[in-house]
Amino acid sequence: MVKIHESIDVQASAKSVWEFLSNLENIPRWYSKMVGYGQLSKGESGAGTYFRLDWVVNDHAEPCECNIVEWESPKVISFHVSNIGMVEADITWNITGGDQGTRVEVIESIEMAHSGRFEDRFFVGPEAESRLRDNLVTLKGLLEI
Repeated sequence: MVKIHESIDVQASAKSVWEFLSNLENIPRWYSKMVGYGQLSKGESGAGTYFRLDWVVNDHAEPCECNIVEWESPKVISFHVSNIGMVEADITWNITGGDQGTRVEVIESIEMAHSGRFEDRFFVGPEAESRLRDNLVTLKGLLEI
């Protein structure tokens, strides 16, 4: 299992960061390579909610099923991602408010089903770390409007 960890400080309140992140339809707006979202569970999002994300890998969308495992307003959202035969991941977004803004921390714990595949670079290694940093910069730009 590979763990990638990045964080960024944004000039926005923890409440506004939570409101943006907890609207899961926003994921494709700031998480690169994610082109689709769909909620699979009925009702409001929270622990136990299932949703779908479409990740672009090798120039085609791969559907992934996600399950929210932790939802603690306004501090943390954590979900499990699975794509049969390719990847299992746990993604956690921690939100910490302070006097000077809010820190957003993203932790991705990724398990590849078949090491050495071309797609690996999307999920692990320097390209994955760079992608996550770029995602957080995009998020910062959206929140500091």
